[in-house]
Amino acid sequence: AAPVDVLLATCDNAGHGLFALLERVVNQVLLARRLRMEVYVFVGPVVLAGPGCPLLSQPYFDRRHGDNVWEYFFRQPGAYRRGDRSVGGRPVRSLQVVSPESLYSPAQSAGGFTQAYDASPSF
Repeated sequence: AAPVDVLLATCDNAGHGLFALLERVVNQVLLARRLRMEVYVFVGPVVLAGPGCPLLSQPYFDRRHGDNVWEYFFRQPGAYRRGDRSVGGRPVRSLQVVSPESLYSPAQSAGGFTQAYDASPSF
């Protein structure tokens, strides 16, 4: 079976509200589907912002409910689970991350994404 690449979808901001978190993740899920990648969402105790940004606490994180804020509210959008070496019999070739911020481009039309999306981001 052909190997599969996995996109690790994250959230890069704190304090913008639950639906902002959802919107940031959904754009990454849409990108993964466009690129025919498997997707796994992980929103942990620390906000994964860009280089030079301070580490901020994820406001919704509560260890009593687990280590992945996404799973407090939503199901995983794909079949990959953290640590899997294969998905549906296909070996995992890579685990990739894209900056959620890189998916926005005010000069572009929405093109099916929740906000303007650059079809050729440089990441």
